[in-house]
Amino acid sequence: MDSLKALDPERPIREADIVTLHADIARRLLAEANGQGMVMKTHQQLAQDLGSVREVISRYLREWERMGWVRSFRGTIELIDRPALTSYGGGEA
Repeated sequence: MDSLKALDPERPIREADIVTLHADIARRLLAEANGQGMVMKTHQQLAQDLGSVREVISRYLREWERMGWVRSFRGTIELIDRPALTSYGGGEA
């Protein structure tokens, strides 16, 4: 997703953008996780990396936490179910 387009207040949000953001979050978490499955970033940092806002990232991560895919701590996101995130991100587990 082009971050400049994502931040343009005149550009309407499309459903495809939202679906892409879900996959982008999953792929980013998988790419940045260390050997223990920990991503050392805040929701704000992740949002900036993806051209989004913290509130949106936090909403998705809360849902994934309820599903048992991740666990969020202050400044850290733990990946619990890598195969689910991989599948969601468009890859293969």
